[in-house]
Amino acid sequence: MNNDNFLDDLDYENTAAFFFKEAESHLYGYDDKEIDEELAIKFFIKAYEKGSKKASIELGNIYKYEEDYKNAVHYFKEAAKRGEADGYAELAELFSDQDDVDTSEKCWDLYYNMVTSPTPNYIKTYLVDYTLKHNQGIKHLEKIKHKKNRLIEMINEDIAYLDDKPEDIRNLIAAKHLQSISYIERNL
Repeated sequence: MNNDNFLDDLDYENTAAFFFKEAESHLYGYDDKEIDEELAIKFFIKAYEKGSKKASIELGNIYKYEEDYKNAVHYFKEAAKRGEADGYAELAELFSDQDDVDTSEKCWDLYYNMVTSPTPNYIKTYLVDYTLKHNQGIKHLEKIKHKKNRLIEMINEDIAYLDDKPEDIRNLIAAKHLQSISYIERNL
């Protein structure tokens, strides 16, 4: 195809970017759109069909939230197959939540082998919701130790948002978060 034909045929309203933006608008109520999860899912599916890796992650998260794990795993796998490392991290978190430690570990290994600079949110999930929760050794230290301070900041920010919770719940969650901080400080 030559560039002239490509440009002549290019229609923004038929691109993955357009469908993804529409999906987010309907999921979160952006751009004065009414929140409509069913319509958002349809737009995410169109974006996914057009090749959007981010749409795969969003669909996986929607289905995980709905406890439709079969579809969640499908879309997270698709994201990973398309080269999106976050697909592996999301799979690792899903399997960790279901206490499937072996599968979670394999997915974490694939995530850390694929990324050069892991995101703090996934590092926190790896350390707190996988290694600490399942009493696993920490791997991949070379990729995560330089983000120690940011991780502690994130956990402290989480604690700050607990003020509106009932005291017993606030104390329970704060204790878990403080345990996480201690764990990170000892191990990184």
